[in-house]
Amino acid sequence: MFCRKILSLLVGTGAVGKSALRLLQYIAVALGKADLVGEKLCKRSRVLSISLEDDEAEIRRRIRADCQHHDLRESELDGWLYYTTPRYFKLAKVNERGNVAVGELADTLRAAIREHEIDLVAIDPFVKAHGVDENDNGAIDQITVMLISIAEEFDCAIDVLHHQRKGQNQAGDADSARGASSLVNGSRLTQTLTRMSDDEGKRFDVSDHDRRLLIRLDDGKPNLAPPPERARWFKLVGVNIGNATPEYPNGDCVQTVELWEPPSPWTALSYPIVNRILDRIDAGLPDDPPGRRYNAAPQAKEDRAGWAVVQEFVPTLAKEQAQEIIRTWLKTGVLKTTLHYDPERRKKCPGLFVVKRPGDTWEG
Repeated sequence: MFCRKILSLLVGTGAVGKSALRLLQYIAVALGKADLVGEKLCKRSRVLSISLEDDEAEIRRRIRADCQHHDLRESELDGWLYYTTPRYFKLAKVNERGNVAVGELADTLRAAIREHEIDLVAIDPFVKAHGVDENDNGAIDQITVMLISIAEEFDCAIDVLHHQRKGQNQAGDADSARGASSLVNGSRLTQTLTRMSDDEGKRFDVSDHDRRLLIRLDDGKPNLAPPPERARWFKLVGVNIGNATPEYPNGDCVQTVELWEPPSPWTALSYPIVNRILDRIDAGLPDDPPGRRYNAAPQAKEDRAGWAVVQEFVPTLAKEQAQEIIRTWLKTGVLKTTLHYDPERRKKCPGLFVVKRPGDTWEG
Protein backbone atom coordinates (compact mmCIF):
# COMPACT_ATOMS: atom_id res chain seq x y z
CA MET A 1 0.00 0.00 0.00
CA PHE A 2 2.85 2.38 0.90
CA CYS A 3 6.39 1.75 -0.27
CA ARG A 4 9.59 3.78 -0.12
CA LYS A 5 10.61 5.50 -3.37
CA ILE A 6 7.16 4.72 -4.79
CA LEU A 7 4.13 6.89 -5.56
CA SER A 8 0.84 5.36 -4.39
CA LEU A 9 -2.64 6.52 -5.30
CA LEU A 10 -6.14 6.13 -3.86
CA VAL A 11 -8.98 6.88 -6.28
CA GLY A 12 -12.59 7.36 -5.21
CA THR A 13 -15.68 9.47 -5.66
CA GLY A 14 -16.27 12.56 -3.54
CA ALA A 15 -17.45 11.92 0.05
CA VAL A 16 -16.88 8.16 -0.25
CA GLY A 17 -14.57 8.21 2.79
CA LYS A 18 -11.11 8.45 1.23
CA SER A 19 -9.78 10.92 3.78
CA ALA A 20 -11.27 9.06 6.74
CA LEU A 21 -9.82 5.72 5.64
CA ARG A 22 -6.40 7.07 4.75
CA LEU A 23 -6.03 9.03 8.01
CA LEU A 24 -6.61 5.87 10.03
CA GLN A 25 -4.08 4.06 7.82
CA TYR A 26 -1.56 6.86 8.38
CA ILE A 27 -2.16 6.64 12.13
CA ALA A 28 -1.62 2.87 11.93
CA VAL A 29 1.74 3.49 10.23
CA ALA A 30 2.71 6.19 12.74
CA LEU A 31 1.86 3.97 15.71
CA GLY A 32 3.14 0.74 14.20
CA LYS A 33 -0.32 -0.84 14.63
CA ALA A 34 -1.26 -2.06 11.19
CA ASP A 35 -3.88 -4.43 12.63
CA LEU A 36 -6.12 -1.34 12.94
CA VAL A 37 -6.72 -1.58 9.20
CA GLY A 38 -6.07 -5.26 8.60
CA GLU A 39 -2.63 -4.82 7.02
CA LYS A 40 0.98 -5.82 7.64
CA LEU A 41 3.65 -3.29 8.50
CA CYS A 42 7.42 -3.49 8.08
CA LYS A 43 8.25 -0.85 10.70
CA ARG A 44 6.81 2.10 12.56
CA SER A 45 7.33 5.21 10.44
CA ARG A 46 6.93 8.99 10.55
CA VAL A 47 4.05 10.40 8.51
CA LEU A 48 3.44 13.88 7.12
CA SER A 49 -0.19 14.50 6.11
CA ILE A 50 -0.80 17.49 3.83
CA SER A 51 -4.47 18.47 3.78
CA LEU A 52 -5.37 20.97 1.08
CA GLU A 53 -9.12 21.11 1.83
CA ASP A 54 -9.51 21.05 5.63
CA ASP A 55 -8.00 23.34 8.26
CA GLU A 56 -5.90 22.23 11.23
CA ALA A 57 -8.87 22.25 13.61
CA GLU A 58 -10.69 19.74 11.41
CA ILE A 59 -7.62 17.51 11.17
CA ARG A 60 -7.30 17.54 14.96
CA ARG A 61 -10.97 16.59 15.28
CA ARG A 62 -10.48 13.66 12.91
CA ILE A 63 -7.40 12.45 14.77
CA ARG A 64 -9.30 12.65 18.05
CA ALA A 65 -12.21 10.66 16.56
CA ASP A 66 -9.82 7.95 15.32
CA CYS A 67 -8.05 7.69 18.65
CA GLN A 68 -11.24 7.75 20.69
CA HIS A 69 -13.03 5.11 18.60
CA HIS A 70 -10.04 2.77 18.40
CA ASP A 71 -8.89 3.28 22.00
CA LEU A 72 -5.59 4.93 21.07
CA ARG A 73 -3.57 7.56 22.93
CA GLU A 74 -3.10 10.77 20.96
CA SER A 75 0.13 11.48 22.81
CA GLU A 76 1.73 8.42 21.21
CA LEU A 77 1.49 10.19 17.85
CA ASP A 78 3.80 13.00 18.97
CA GLY A 79 6.89 13.02 16.78
CA TRP A 80 5.38 10.40 14.46
CA LEU A 81 2.35 12.02 12.82
CA TYR A 82 2.76 15.53 11.42
CA TYR A 83 0.07 17.45 9.58
CA THR A 84 -0.18 20.76 7.79
CA THR A 85 -2.82 22.62 5.77
CA PRO A 86 -1.03 24.87 3.23
CA ARG A 87 -4.11 25.67 1.13
CA TYR A 88 -2.48 28.17 -1.20
CA PHE A 89 0.82 26.37 -1.87
CA LYS A 90 1.17 24.40 -5.10
CA LEU A 91 3.58 21.76 -6.34
CA ALA A 92 3.45 23.34 -9.78
CA LYS A 93 1.54 26.01 -11.65
CA VAL A 94 1.44 27.62 -15.06
CA ASN A 95 3.60 30.76 -15.39
CA GLU A 96 2.91 33.82 -17.50
CA ARG A 97 4.52 32.12 -20.51
CA GLY A 98 2.14 29.17 -20.27
CA ASN A 99 4.82 26.77 -19.06
CA VAL A 100 4.70 24.51 -16.01
CA ALA A 101 6.77 26.02 -13.19
CA VAL A 102 7.72 24.49 -9.84
CA GLY A 103 5.62 25.90 -6.99
CA GLU A 104 6.35 26.76 -3.36
CA LEU A 105 4.96 23.47 -2.05
CA ALA A 106 7.73 21.41 -3.65
CA ASP A 107 10.57 23.15 -1.78
CA THR A 108 8.54 23.37 1.44
CA LEU A 109 7.85 19.65 1.21
CA ARG A 110 11.51 18.80 0.75
CA ALA A 111 12.46 20.91 3.76
CA ALA A 112 9.80 19.27 5.96
CA ILE A 113 10.85 15.76 4.95
CA ARG A 114 14.47 16.57 5.71
CA GLU A 115 13.75 18.27 9.05
CA HIS A 116 11.40 15.62 10.48
CA GLU A 117 12.88 12.54 8.75
CA ILE A 118 9.53 11.72 7.17
CA ASP A 119 8.95 8.22 5.85
CA LEU A 120 5.47 8.67 4.32
CA VAL A 121 4.05 11.82 2.73
CA ALA A 122 0.29 12.10 2.14
CA ILE A 123 -1.31 14.66 -0.19
CA ASP A 124 -5.09 15.15 -0.05
CA PRO A 125 -6.44 15.86 -2.64
CA PHE A 126 -4.19 15.88 -5.70
CA VAL A 127 -6.35 18.37 -7.62
CA LYS A 128 -5.64 21.05 -4.98
CA ALA A 129 -1.89 20.38 -5.04
CA HIS A 130 -1.29 21.99 -8.44
CA GLY A 131 -2.43 24.83 -10.64
CA VAL A 132 -2.28 23.20 -14.07
CA ASP A 133 -4.95 21.79 -16.36
CA GLU A 134 -5.78 18.40 -14.80
CA ASN A 135 -6.47 17.00 -18.27
CA ASP A 136 -3.05 17.99 -19.60
CA ASN A 137 -1.11 14.72 -19.69
CA GLY A 138 2.21 16.46 -20.14
CA ALA A 139 1.74 18.84 -17.21
CA ILE A 140 0.39 16.15 -14.88
CA ASP A 141 3.24 13.87 -15.88
CA GLN A 142 5.74 16.55 -14.84
CA ILE A 143 4.13 16.75 -11.39
CA THR A 144 4.04 12.95 -11.13
CA VAL A 145 7.74 12.75 -11.99
CA MET A 146 8.44 15.47 -9.43
CA LEU A 147 6.73 13.49 -6.67
CA ILE A 148 8.54 10.29 -7.62
CA SER A 149 11.85 12.19 -7.64
CA ILE A 150 11.18 13.49 -4.12
CA ALA A 151 10.32 9.95 -2.98
CA GLU A 152 13.57 8.64 -4.43
CA GLU A 153 15.63 11.54 -3.13
CA PHE A 154 14.50 11.08 0.49
CA ASP A 155 13.84 7.33 0.43
CA CYS A 156 10.23 7.90 1.46
CA ALA A 157 6.79 6.87 0.24
CA ILE A 158 4.37 9.39 -1.25
CA ASP A 159 0.63 8.78 -1.24
CA VAL A 160 -1.93 10.84 -3.16
CA LEU A 161 -5.72 10.95 -2.89
CA HIS A 162 -7.56 11.57 -6.14
CA HIS A 163 -11.16 11.85 -7.34
CA GLN A 164 -12.97 9.57 -9.75
CA ARG A 165 -14.88 10.93 -12.71
CA LYS A 166 -18.56 11.55 -12.03
CA GLY A 167 -20.71 8.50 -12.59
CA GLN A 168 -17.77 6.11 -12.13
CA ASN A 169 -18.07 3.63 -9.27
CA GLN A 170 -16.48 0.35 -10.35
CA ALA A 171 -14.35 -1.45 -7.79
CA GLY A 172 -10.76 -1.80 -8.96
CA ASP A 173 -11.11 0.54 -11.95
CA ALA A 174 -8.21 2.97 -11.53
CA ASP A 175 -8.77 4.23 -15.06
CA SER A 176 -11.90 5.96 -13.76
CA ALA A 177 -9.64 8.58 -12.14
CA ARG A 178 -10.46 12.13 -13.09
CA GLY A 179 -8.22 14.05 -15.46
CA ALA A 180 -5.05 12.97 -17.23
CA SER A 181 -4.05 9.32 -17.22
CA SER A 182 -0.37 10.09 -16.53
CA LEU A 183 -0.98 10.22 -12.76
CA VAL A 184 -2.40 6.68 -12.71
CA ASN A 185 0.30 5.49 -15.09
CA GLY A 186 3.02 6.98 -12.89
CA SER A 187 1.67 5.40 -9.73
CA ARG A 188 3.09 1.97 -8.94
CA LEU A 189 0.55 1.22 -6.20
CA THR A 190 -3.00 2.20 -7.07
CA GLN A 191 -6.19 1.45 -5.17
CA THR A 192 -9.85 2.35 -5.51
CA LEU A 193 -12.43 3.04 -2.82
CA THR A 194 -16.10 2.49 -3.67
CA ARG A 195 -19.39 2.33 -1.82
CA MET A 196 -21.19 -0.98 -1.51
CA SER A 197 -23.43 -1.37 -4.54
CA ASP A 198 -27.12 -2.28 -4.48
CA ASP A 199 -26.29 -5.78 -5.71
CA GLU A 200 -23.61 -6.24 -3.03
CA GLY A 201 -26.05 -5.07 -0.38
CA LYS A 202 -28.57 -7.67 -1.51
CA ARG A 203 -25.86 -10.29 -1.64
CA PHE A 204 -24.99 -9.68 2.01
CA ASP A 205 -28.57 -8.95 3.09
CA VAL A 206 -27.56 -5.46 4.26
CA SER A 207 -30.15 -2.71 4.74
CA ASP A 208 -30.01 0.36 2.49
CA HIS A 209 -29.02 2.49 5.50
CA ASP A 210 -26.07 0.28 6.41
CA ARG A 211 -25.08 -0.25 2.79
CA ARG A 212 -24.39 3.48 2.39
CA LEU A 213 -21.90 3.28 5.25
CA LEU A 214 -19.90 0.37 3.80
CA ILE A 215 -16.93 0.91 1.49
CA ARG A 216 -14.56 -1.50 -0.24
CA LEU A 217 -10.86 -1.08 -0.95
CA ASP A 218 -9.45 -2.77 -4.06
CA ASP A 219 -6.22 -2.90 -6.02
CA GLY A 220 -6.57 -0.68 -9.05
CA LYS A 221 -6.83 -3.32 -11.74
CA PRO A 222 -10.34 -4.42 -12.72
CA ASN A 223 -9.23 -7.92 -13.66
CA LEU A 224 -7.76 -8.42 -10.19
CA ALA A 225 -10.71 -7.12 -8.14
CA PRO A 226 -11.80 -9.96 -5.85
CA PRO A 227 -15.43 -11.02 -5.41
CA PRO A 228 -17.25 -9.06 -2.70
CA GLU A 229 -16.83 -11.80 -0.10
CA ARG A 230 -13.03 -11.47 -0.30
CA ALA A 231 -12.77 -7.69 -0.74
CA ARG A 232 -11.39 -5.46 2.02
CA TRP A 233 -14.39 -3.77 3.62
CA PHE A 234 -14.65 -0.86 6.02
CA LYS A 235 -17.57 0.81 7.74
CA LEU A 236 -17.93 4.57 8.16
CA VAL A 237 -18.64 5.45 11.79
CA GLY A 238 -19.67 8.73 13.37
CA VAL A 239 -17.86 9.53 16.63
CA ASN A 240 -18.97 12.16 19.13
CA ILE A 241 -15.62 13.57 20.20
CA GLY A 242 -16.88 15.10 23.45
CA ASN A 243 -16.33 18.78 22.67
CA ALA A 244 -19.81 19.95 23.63
CA THR A 245 -20.21 23.37 25.27
CA PRO A 246 -23.25 25.27 26.62
CA GLU A 247 -23.36 27.17 23.35
CA TYR A 248 -22.75 24.01 21.28
CA PRO A 249 -24.52 21.29 23.32
CA ASN A 250 -24.34 18.46 20.77
CA GLY A 251 -20.63 18.76 20.05
CA ASP A 252 -19.03 17.39 16.88
CA CYS A 253 -19.75 14.01 15.35
CA VAL A 254 -16.68 13.17 13.27
CA GLN A 255 -16.26 10.36 10.77
CA THR A 256 -13.82 7.51 11.15
CA VAL A 257 -13.73 3.94 9.82
CA GLU A 258 -13.51 0.44 11.21
CA LEU A 259 -12.90 -2.95 9.62
CA TRP A 260 -16.06 -4.75 8.49
CA GLU A 261 -16.41 -8.43 7.65
CA PRO A 262 -19.24 -9.57 5.35
CA PRO A 263 -21.62 -12.02 7.02
CA SER A 264 -20.64 -15.58 6.20
CA PRO A 265 -23.22 -17.74 4.40
CA TRP A 266 -21.89 -20.71 6.36
CA THR A 267 -23.46 -19.50 9.61
CA ALA A 268 -26.86 -20.53 8.23
CA LEU A 269 -25.70 -24.10 7.54
CA SER A 270 -26.17 -26.46 10.47
CA TYR A 271 -25.15 -30.12 10.07
CA PRO A 272 -28.77 -31.27 9.63
CA ILE A 273 -29.39 -28.70 6.88
CA VAL A 274 -26.14 -29.59 5.13
CA ASN A 275 -27.09 -33.26 5.13
CA ARG A 276 -30.54 -32.48 3.74
CA ILE A 277 -28.95 -30.46 0.92
CA LEU A 278 -26.48 -33.25 0.16
CA ASP A 279 -29.26 -35.85 0.28
CA ARG A 280 -31.15 -33.92 -2.38
CA ILE A 281 -28.09 -33.50 -4.58
CA ASP A 282 -27.12 -37.16 -4.16
CA ALA A 283 -30.59 -38.32 -5.14
CA GLY A 284 -30.39 -36.43 -8.42
CA LEU A 285 -33.17 -34.58 -10.22
CA PRO A 286 -36.73 -35.71 -9.43
CA ASP A 287 -37.35 -36.61 -13.06
CA ASP A 288 -39.07 -39.44 -14.81
CA PRO A 289 -37.15 -41.36 -16.00
CA PRO A 290 -34.68 -41.06 -13.09
CA GLY A 291 -30.93 -40.72 -13.53
CA ARG A 292 -30.34 -37.03 -14.27
CA ARG A 293 -27.98 -35.13 -11.97
CA TYR A 294 -27.72 -31.58 -10.71
CA ASN A 295 -25.17 -29.31 -12.41
CA ALA A 296 -22.36 -27.39 -10.69
CA ALA A 297 -22.08 -24.64 -13.31
CA PRO A 298 -23.03 -21.15 -12.00
CA GLN A 299 -24.91 -20.50 -15.26
CA ALA A 300 -26.93 -23.73 -15.04
CA LYS A 301 -30.70 -23.38 -15.29
CA GLU A 302 -32.32 -23.02 -11.89
CA ASP A 303 -34.21 -26.32 -12.16
CA ARG A 304 -30.89 -28.19 -12.62
CA ALA A 305 -28.45 -26.02 -10.62
CA GLY A 306 -26.77 -27.27 -7.49
CA TRP A 307 -26.83 -23.77 -6.01
CA ALA A 308 -30.65 -23.75 -6.32
CA VAL A 309 -30.80 -26.76 -3.98
CA VAL A 310 -28.80 -24.78 -1.39
CA GLN A 311 -31.20 -21.86 -1.77
CA GLU A 312 -34.20 -24.15 -1.42
CA PHE A 313 -33.13 -25.23 2.05
CA VAL A 314 -31.64 -21.85 3.07
CA PRO A 315 -33.80 -19.23 1.29
CA THR A 316 -32.07 -16.37 3.13
CA LEU A 317 -28.93 -16.90 1.01
CA ALA A 318 -28.45 -14.90 -2.16
CA LYS A 319 -27.78 -16.74 -5.40
CA GLU A 320 -24.09 -15.75 -5.32
CA GLN A 321 -23.71 -17.04 -1.76
CA ALA A 322 -25.29 -20.37 -2.68
CA GLN A 323 -22.93 -20.61 -5.67
CA GLU A 324 -19.98 -19.94 -3.36
CA ILE A 325 -21.03 -22.84 -1.14
CA ILE A 326 -21.16 -25.23 -4.12
CA ARG A 327 -17.72 -24.01 -5.28
CA THR A 328 -16.28 -24.57 -1.81
CA TRP A 329 -17.71 -28.07 -1.56
CA LEU A 330 -16.17 -28.91 -4.92
CA LYS A 331 -12.77 -27.62 -3.78
CA THR A 332 -12.87 -29.47 -0.47
CA GLY A 333 -14.05 -32.75 -1.95
CA VAL A 334 -17.52 -32.82 -0.47
CA LEU A 335 -18.85 -32.81 -4.04
CA LYS A 336 -17.36 -33.81 -7.35
CA THR A 337 -18.42 -33.46 -10.96
CA THR A 338 -18.46 -36.73 -12.89
CA LEU A 339 -19.72 -37.72 -16.32
CA HIS A 340 -22.90 -39.78 -16.16
CA TYR A 341 -25.47 -41.01 -18.63
CA ASP A 342 -28.33 -38.52 -18.95
CA PRO A 343 -31.47 -40.47 -19.99
CA GLU A 344 -33.16 -37.38 -21.37
CA ARG A 345 -30.23 -36.23 -23.49
CA ARG A 346 -29.17 -39.82 -24.20
CA LYS A 347 -25.51 -39.03 -23.75
CA LYS A 348 -22.92 -38.58 -21.04
CA CYS A 349 -23.13 -35.21 -19.23
CA PRO A 350 -21.34 -33.74 -16.17
CA GLY A 351 -23.29 -34.08 -12.94
CA LEU A 352 -22.87 -33.51 -9.21
CA PHE A 353 -22.14 -36.43 -6.88
CA VAL A 354 -21.66 -36.43 -3.10
CA VAL A 355 -18.29 -37.79 -1.99
CA LYS A 356 -18.27 -37.18 1.77
CA ARG A 357 -20.35 -35.69 4.58
CA PRO A 358 -19.64 -33.36 7.52
CA GLY A 359 -17.82 -35.33 10.16
CA ASP A 360 -16.44 -37.92 7.73
CA THR A 361 -12.77 -38.80 8.09
CA TRP A 362 -11.01 -40.14 5.06
CA GLU A 363 -7.76 -39.81 3.18
CA GLY A 364 -7.13 -39.52 -0.49
